[in-house]
Amino acid sequence: MVSVSEEGDLPESAEDGLERFEKFHQLEPNEVVVDDDATMPTKAHCLGKAVHVLYRSGKVDPETGKKPRSPQNYIHEHDAGVMLYEPCLHSLRRCSAEAIPAQVRSETDGDTTLVLLGECLGLAYKAAEDGEEYEIEFDDPKVELYCIPSGKALVVVEGKREILYLVWGGGLGVEPRGIIG
Repeated sequence: MVSVSEEGDLPESAEDGLERFEKFHQLEPNEVVVDDDATMPTKAHCLGKAVHVLYRSGKVDPETGKKPRSPQNYIHEHDAGVMLYEPCLHSLRRCSAEAIPAQVRSETDGDTTLVLLGECLGLAYKAAEDGEEYEIEFDDPKVELYCIPSGKALVVVEGKREILYLVWGGGLGVEPRGIIG
């Protein structure tokens, strides 16, 4: 990993990610990290409909314009069409894998540009196989929630290296007010 201290040193593909970070958090990042070894998986298994994501962030409150004294917990309830996926590398399920869409992969090929949103506290989904609702909880601060530079997909990463889950579809997006869709 290489820390990049000046905006001019950023790879061109990371410029959009930096802009997304600044809009979401309403702050400049303390550091930008370029990891040449990080790669996005090419296939993933659909676990089912994403119900919600729980995360903790120190972003500026978009309504008050004030930075909280400590990071705040947020829950985002997903709209129709947003799905939860598990990369093939981690899945123990024997189900058909889907190629990760071009809109997700094309933004992350090469240097795998991801934008930190905060610590991921958990996810919930309604399983495609049985229709049951499942919750995944994380109590390890090393599990973080990222998005791709366009904000059209969420990525749950452990230890800044291992992609655990991906979320995309429907009207999912990341805007200055927070996660939408």
